[in-house]
Amino acid sequence: MPDEKIIYDLGKVKSLASQGLTREQIAAALGVSRRTVQRRLVDDEDFAAAVAAGQAELCVEMSNIILASARRGNT
Repeated sequence: MPDEKIIYDLGKVKSLASQGLTREQIAAALGVSRRTVQRRLVDDEDFAAAVAAGQAELCVEMSNIILASARRGNT
């Protein structure tokens, strides 16, 4: 079955990316190959946006953790 017929839960995709999962781990969680995820990142704007949004959330969360730690004097 061609993967373009598969509809992914973009909320789940975003959540997986926000946990810092690799492309391979995201693929495993979605039950597809890493190549399918790579292809979707190129061919599907919504899928790519969900991954990017998840990664952005992770960056903000990590930045906040680091900043809070620095403010407490943990450098």
